[in-house]
Amino acid sequence: MIAIWIVEGVGAFLLFFSRTTLLGALVVGVSLTNVVALDLAYDVRGPLLTAILLLLLDVIILLPYSQALFRFLLFRSLDDSDVPQQPPARFGFSRWRYWAPVKAVLLVSLLSALIMRGIEQRRGYFGAGHSIYGLFDVETLHSSGETPVAQANDGQTWRRVGSAGRVDSGGLFVQFANGDVSQFRLENDPANRVWTIRQREEEVAVLRYDLQSDGTVALDGRVRQEPVRMRLRRIDPKTYPLLEPR
Repeated sequence: MIAIWIVEGVGAFLLFFSRTTLLGALVVGVSLTNVVALDLAYDVRGPLLTAILLLLLDVIILLPYSQALFRFLLFRSLDDSDVPQQPPARFGFSRWRYWAPVKAVLLVSLLSALIMRGIEQRRGYFGAGHSIYGLFDVETLHSSGETPVAQANDGQTWRRVGSAGRVDSGGLFVQFANGDVSQFRLENDPANRVWTIRQREEEVAVLRYDLQSDGTVALDGRVRQEPVRMRLRRIDPKTYPLLEPR
């Protein structure tokens, strides 16, 4: 992800200067094509439209260079008539000798602000400011005063709970006993220690949470219309198979 951001940033920087517009459009086009393909492959519908619109804008930038690009790709030759000429200067701005450094300063200032904002948001990926964060096993579960016996085809009983790890940790993943995983929107009320869990606009659960001295998390409330009590035990990331030493 960071590599994609760097490539997009370099491409955007090159678009600000007439001599590097073509190179910048090509770099951005390759990056956006990769983003669109990933969004389609993983069914990421929200950012997909934005990525497609940006890719279309990039195509519009490349249109004046299309004849030169086709000639170069097919025949490995270029004709001066294929390369679009620079438009005449208007109001004298493009001939101002300080215009290039001014654009560079403006771009660096904009990128710096975005980078600092991204760094601040990324701190939430690792649970900064959140007392409950990470991946948890459901150690005990009581529903309607009973302890349900999970079956292999049970798609209702919670087995694991994990933070989505996005910006404000406003998402929650739940793995059920049958192995299925669902993502929910988490609304946290830290003052009252209450989680409201939603799927789209439907309210799925309201749970009061309490962090125990042994590191477990006690949840008490309701899932759907069933009263439940759970105890979650944090899973040590070092035990993840991908992180085990070889």
